[in-house]
Amino acid sequence: MWAADALKVMITKQKAFNRAVSRFYAGKASGDVKIVVRSSKNKQRKIKIAIINGIDDVQVSSVAMSNRGGLCDIVLLRNTLGYTIIQTRRNGTFRFNLGNVIRNLRIREARAIAVENENEPVIIPDDLLYVEGTVSAAEAWYYHKPVESILNGSSTHPDVKKTLLSLPAVSRILTEAVEYYLSRYGNNKK
Repeated sequence: MWAADALKVMITKQKAFNRAVSRFYAGKASGDVKIVVRSSKNKQRKIKIAIINGIDDVQVSSVAMSNRGGLCDIVLLRNTLGYTIIQTRRNGTFRFNLGNVIRNLRIREARAIAVENENEPVIIPDDLLYVEGTVSAAEAWYYHKPVESILNGSSTHPDVKKTLLSLPAVSRILTEAVEYYLSRYGNNKK
């Protein structure tokens, strides 16, 4: 009996993944899913980024990182409510470090909050910009260091305010960090 229950669970998970695959390809067709590739100058290292907008199924990010989605190294997903997730895929021993991304997101978020409230921007000490978790003045962003992901709200934390940063602004911060990484380390074939 337990084997039948385990099989039902596996089938349910596979059906959910297949639905996410369909959403992923429908998003590519509609322009809601874009794949961006950045390469080092000598083309030895490439980093694929999936930018997904307006899809509420977070499993679509798993599809983007799978063989069926093109093995993207990084996924930036913004759902219909405006909450944003940045996830990375482990590629052998390599996983992109989001430290510079969280640093720049927190700086830009603090500035955006200051503009919205017509205040002076809060200066976040540099050593706090990289810490795991949230920091004061940019509480919208949670950095989960062990798996290199950045969260702005989730189904388990609906009380978190969505970011004031637009998806193009977040995308630009992410791609600039990738380009910086590739300019410094991309010529090493690690």
